[in-house]
Amino acid sequence: MIDLVDKRLHLRYPITLELQYKAMKRGRVQHLGDGMTLNISSGGVLFHVNDVFETKDILPDGGMIELGIKWPLLLDEVCPLKLVVRGCIVRRDDTRLAVKTEQHEFRTAGRLVKILDGPLSPHRRIPQGL
Repeated sequence: MIDLVDKRLHLRYPITLELQYKAMKRGRVQHLGDGMTLNISSGGVLFHVNDVFETKDILPDGGMIELGIKWPLLLDEVCPLKLVVRGCIVRRDDTRLAVKTEQHEFRTAGRLVKILDGPLSPHRRIPQGL
């Protein structure tokens, strides 16, 4: 009989969210890119890389990376959030990267304000600190 039980330490949640990433080396940014999460757990993130051809040599296994994930909920119904995850690349294939989480935190990403007489968009982002 085949054992089909997933023996991973952390439950994975399939969720698709936009993200931006920074490949780091010796504390400096080596590459900026974007992608979409495929799943998230408390132990890591699996995501699709949009710029696959540019990243083959820049994002090696064991390399440090920082992800800025656009969170789907607003703080107090007005302030966008992003989940910042720092960790190391543990696996990659043609289009996906797996990152082991070493540190994470939520950050605010500005505030959305309704504009009564504004052009086109009913919302405008107000920079943080204003």
